[in-house]
Amino acid sequence: MGTQVVGQAPTLSSDPLRAEASGAVVQGVLLVGEPGREAPVEGAILYLAAVLRDRAGVEAVTALDRVRSPRAVTDGRGRFRFTGVPPGRYGLVLDQVTQAFQLMTPDGEQPLLITVRASKTLDLGRLRYPELPGYPAP
Repeated sequence: MGTQVVGQAPTLSSDPLRAEASGAVVQGVLLVGEPGREAPVEGAILYLAAVLRDRAGVEAVTALDRVRSPRAVTDGRGRFRFTGVPPGRYGLVLDQVTQAFQLMTPDGEQPLLITVRASKTLDLGRLRYPELPGYPAP
């Protein structure tokens, strides 16, 4: 399942009014469907799962902890916002309660992994997927 980022690439900017001193903000918009026919994904549960490295130091997998991982839910326009995120490397995960899916990069080749820096806002822009588990395309 591939994604297409619509609009500008991820941006990182200072945002002291929105980000807690010890954390950051990660935000974006989740859409499903083909270009020009996409619809916002409402009520999707998203997590930022910690990236784990193998013994060689290569990023290998993400570790979702439904208790400790930062969590957000998309609104009626598909917008999501994580606040107070500790600095680190994360993968964006779509949770379907009984199973979870690591979201992929726009080309669908690699997991969508991000770096969060303290007291910054990371805007992922509009993430468009042709299809998402549990969210049919319009």
